[in-house]
Amino acid sequence: MKEWLRHAFAIQPASAFAPTADEAELVRRVCAEVVRRHMTVPASVLVESCRPLGNLGAQVLWSTYPWFAALAQGTAVKTLAGMLERPGAVDFLLDQLQLCEKTRDSHPWVSSDDSSKGSPH
Repeated sequence: MKEWLRHAFAIQPASAFAPTADEAELVRRVCAEVVRRHMTVPASVLVESCRPLGNLGAQVLWSTYPWFAALAQGTAVKTLAGMLERPGAVDFLLDQLQLCEKTRDSHPWVSSDDSSKGSPH
């Protein structure tokens, strides 16, 4: 009984996080879009400041899933919510965001077209 109780509330270490192929693809797409819009710093600050609330954010996504599913791709919301429930997901998201920013010019999915820089809109 004592052995069972010791592991009753065991949580995987964040270093053991390994995303699924769907999660990695979703994060890649989100990061590419953030980098394309030149919003890497604000996104990093937002994710880092919400780090302690990662699991809570996942629960909010699950509870608002019906609305998101009507507006966006439902499987992406499920994938993101499932990923955020696991320790290490926030670190993975931040790492991928920084990697995408550093390798912006070498990835075809991140457009480096800055034709909108001259326009205030």
